[in-house]
Amino acid sequence: MRRKFYIDYGTACIKQPSKSYMGIWSGPQCDLTIEIDGKSFIAKGSYQKKETSHIGIGVPYAGHPINSEEKIVKVNVRYEGVITGHGIEFKLYIEDEGKRMRSSLLTALPFIGPSKEGLMIITDNMQQIKVYEKGTKETEKFYALRRK
Repeated sequence: MRRKFYIDYGTACIKQPSKSYMGIWSGPQCDLTIEIDGKSFIAKGSYQKKETSHIGIGVPYAGHPINSEEKIVKVNVRYEGVITGHGIEFKLYIEDEGKRMRSSLLTALPFIGPSKEGLMIITDNMQQIKVYEKGTKETEKFYALRRK
C-alpha cells in the first residue's frame, strides 16, 4: 500500500497546482477547516475526549482505592503542509488544550514538535485528500479527508 501511495504521490506532484480554497472537510477525529493558499496548506479542527486523572499518591492499600476523576479535554488538531502540484508534505500537531507549550528562540521552554509527518494527495475533483501518516509497518496510517 505504501509503494502505491508513493507512486500516486509522485504523479500528483507534477499536476497543475490547486487554486486557493477554504472549506470544511471531515477528518478521522473531527471536522477540519482547510485553507489552501499558493503552496501553503493548513487544516485545523478540535474534538473532545475523556481523560481520567488519579487523585492521591501511591498504591491502593487495605481496600482503599486511589480516587480518579474524569474530565473532558479539548484536543486541537492542526496539519501544516507545503503543496507541490496536487501533493502535500505535511506535519501533524495534536495538542491537548491547556497542556500546550509554546517556544521561541528567546525562551528556554522546550520545543514541542509535530506529532506525526506524512504525505497527502488532493484528488483531481477536490472532493477527497488521501493521507499517509509515516511510521513503521505497524504504526503507519492511511485514511482520507472528505469534503463536506
